[in-house]
Amino acid sequence: MKILLPFVILVLVHHFLLVPLIRKKLPLYIGLMEQLPPSRFMRIHRSYIIALEHIAEASHSSVLLDNGKTLPVGEVYRPAFAEYLASC
Repeated sequence: MKILLPFVILVLVHHFLLVPLIRKKLPLYIGLMEQLPPSRFMRIHRSYIIALEHIAEASHSSVLLDNGKTLPVGEVYRPAFAEYLASC
């Protein structure tokens, strides 16, 4: 099954299963992380991978997505996320 990446906003990571939250459905995928292009997705927390194009606002410690969800940026992921923010 193919995943239409423009529709993926957020990926929840739990116990090696990756669950993309897609606007219409909530399908379950295993091994999705290897298929996501790193130029469009970033892990910001041990439980979250986000679609970068859906960031509405961001700080070093949190991200507001364009669907209204606010997510924390984990301490381990802050340096890479700060580097991304500085490059925008």
